Amino acid sequence: MRIRDQGRCVKCGASGEEVDHTAGSSPEPENLQLLCRRCHHAKTMVVRAPEADYVLRAVRLPLWNERVLPDGPVRLCDSAEWVRVWSGLAAERRRRLHG
Repeated sequence: MRIRDQGRCVKCGASGEEVDHTAGSSPEPENLQLLCRRCHHAKTMVVRAPEADYVLRAVRLPLWNERVLPDGPVRLCDSAEWVRVWSGLAAERRRRLHG
């Protein structure tokens, strides 16, 4: 592809820096093109619709409420005790693996 596109952005002719999929995610050479960073970012820039913001809030808010706002840790890795517990688990694993 770099040879095919002669190292140049297929949109503006600047030095090609980024590989772009023209359709879908197929890695086939026919589906790839070389773009400069500016053209690639312009192509992939997504304008978010108000519905997208709503969906993001609907997904993130429950996670925020569950993991960030609770009075106590929800998962062991959220606990201040995690470092101590993890160290003990790692030591136990080493003991089991190395006898």
